[in-house]
Amino acid sequence: MALLFSPSLFDFPALPHYHFPPTRKYV
Repeated sequence: MALLFSPSLFDFPALPHYHFPPTRKYV
């Protein structure tokens, strides 16, 4: 899943600390 492994697309400025686990940010 490129969407889950794309921190650039799911990297929100409001959640910089969630840049490492992009998948857990939604799960």
